[in-house]
Amino acid sequence: MSKELNCKWYFGPQARGNEHGPNNPTALTFKGTKYHSLIRESIQNSLDAVDDPSKPVEVSFDHREFSGMDFPEFFQLKEHIKGCLDKYSNDENAVKLFEPMLKYFQEFRLDQNIGYLRIVDTNTTGMHYDPADSGSAFNAFISEGIASKPNGAGGSFGFGKAVFWMLSPISTVFVSSKTEDEVNFEGQSKLCTHYLKPGEDLAPNGLYDTNGIGEVITTEEAIPEYFRPKQKGTSVFVLGSPAIDDETRKEL
Repeated sequence: MSKELNCKWYFGPQARGNEHGPNNPTALTFKGTKYHSLIRESIQNSLDAVDDPSKPVEVSFDHREFSGMDFPEFFQLKEHIKGCLDKYSNDENAVKLFEPMLKYFQEFRLDQNIGYLRIVDTNTTGMHYDPADSGSAFNAFISEGIASKPNGAGGSFGFGKAVFWMLSPISTVFVSSKTEDEVNFEGQSKLCTHYLKPGEDLAPNGLYDTNGIGEVITTEEAIPEYFRPKQKGTSVFVLGSPAIDDETRKEL
């Protein structure tokens, strides 16, 4: 079995009359302050989920890579990005947003590594996941416009979490979390309404999980080892991020 462990992309069918075009107004909120916003959001989320108040919360940032040869299904995202450009071929916003993403995949072949920024916290409770509760912390993180307030189940997430996707050159983030008695993982890419076949529109947000069924993975052995939580807390992976150079390190 590959290191991808049967994970695939799932983009559901687009509901008629509710298309999401190639515009990203959230980007304006973080323009020029991406790393500042990243640090602020990461630390605030972790402080909202303190486990032992007598000890400090720690949040670490590092750059890692995985081999494209180990994650071939991940590269199917390229076809969905191309589908965004195909659907909105005459839209300047689409060109600005998705041509750089497509170029990323053209430059990084399967035989090359994919970089990612890993953000890990410790001495935190992790994020609880309840598929029936959209306000549960893990659900809130991978949803839009939903905030989960501190209640012993995780952090507080509103629109600020969008900075994680903004920092990804391919608008893709993975997150794994471990609580006292559960483990959760999901990958998500935020694109726009698109198609792989004309006339069969797909929703803008894609989920990356076991067998591409669009459901959060809740068993540890089904999570690819690169992204498997090693201890209680939350790890966020910003996919496609370049290595941290001196300038970026200074800003961080």
